[in-house]
Amino acid sequence: MWAFPCISHCSNGAWSPSVNSFRDPFESPSCSLTSVWLVIADASRWCGWPTHGLRIGEASHPGPAQQLLLSTFFPQTTCPTRPTPPPRRRPRPPTPGHICDIAVLNPTSILHKAALVSRVGAHILCVSETSAVARAQQIEGVALRRLGYTSRWGHPVAPHTRDGQAHDTLRGLASGVAILSSLPSRPSVTPLPAEPYQAGRLCESFIRIGAMEVRFLAVYGTPANNPKARELNQTLLQTAFDRATANRIPCVIAGDFNTDPLALPAGELFRARGYREAFELAYAQTGLELPPTRKGATRHDTMLLHPALVALWDSASVLVHCHLFDAHAPLVVRLHTPQQLPCLHRWTLPKPWAQYNPDPALLASQCETRCPAVIAQAERCQTVDDVDKCFRSWSQTIEHAVDACLSRQHSEDPIAQPQLGLL
Repeated sequence: MWAFPCISHCSNGAWSPSVNSFRDPFESPSCSLTSVWLVIADASRWCGWPTHGLRIGEASHPGPAQQLLLSTFFPQTTCPTRPTPPPRRRPRPPTPGHICDIAVLNPTSILHKAALVSRVGAHILCVSETSAVARAQQIEGVALRRLGYTSRWGHPVAPHTRDGQAHDTLRGLASGVAILSSLPSRPSVTPLPAEPYQAGRLCESFIRIGAMEVRFLAVYGTPANNPKARELNQTLLQTAFDRATANRIPCVIAGDFNTDPLALPAGELFRARGYREAFELAYAQTGLELPPTRKGATRHDTMLLHPALVALWDSASVLVHCHLFDAHAPLVVRLHTPQQLPCLHRWTLPKPWAQYNPDPALLASQCETRCPAVIAQAERCQTVDDVDKCFRSWSQTIEHAVDACLSRQHSEDPIAQPQLGLL
């Protein structure tokens, strides 16, 4: 490190400049400035900055070692700033856990209502009366996809038109259905019947709920102001019944039926198969009726549940206080999420022979000659396997007796007994 030029006393008592390190540059006020600048000039030959390391000031008050800023002596109070708001997050559908919410809603028109639909907070939504033309389906499909929903649309409805209109509008006629899901879903492989599909009153989707895949059919019934409403709704519900019973996949039929679905003949077919209606299940659970879904008057926004889904029932509610849509309040049904597939136990039953009408007296005589051996075997049973073998022997003995009886009757009168035998 280079030494800093400073001034010190000479040994003979006279004032003379010298170079030392880390000392005060002016030890005496009587020192000549000429001597000081001579030392500085001499030091400049080996230092690029002549005043580097010097402190300029009075002898007894050299000044501060470091220059301070004026802001140090005049502190300023900072103005309070508004806190930065947290970034807005898009609403997301609820995360599926041990429950699954299924909603039925009628928005009258779904255009520009994706945010309202997401506020229902259901995993699956069956929408009736979307009034969505093809372009509106594309617009809302993108908006719903951003909110985490997959859209399965029915046939696009016809747009409203008027004389002199240059292009079609985004608002369609009062029809159209859709199924929205935040759970894994797929479209149907087999096409729907042309008439209800092209009318915008039926669509289908398969959705994975836990370990179970469920078929969903969204319907929109004909309003009661149509003179043929009952006939058209019966045809629509019959089509849904044929579709739901085509295989053993559990099914949910949901939407605005515009009538009581169980009051139709097709509704009785659903009831005979073990299907239950949502409002009936809620009343059986709580003893209280849920509020109406349309203007406090009707409960036609409902769903029919397969028996396998009835076993998963948790609760139901009508969102009457949310006021999300104009005339209809959404119905939300909560189910427990199945963690495993339902088991099916099937017994292999023997075919009945009573339809062949064997002669009772002849059958009794045939059994008398064969049954003593079976009775003796039954008396010797000691274990479960012995009982099982005895039942098998008994059934085989009866079958041989019936076979012998039918063969004898056929040999005596082939017209009265056309059955040649049993085995």
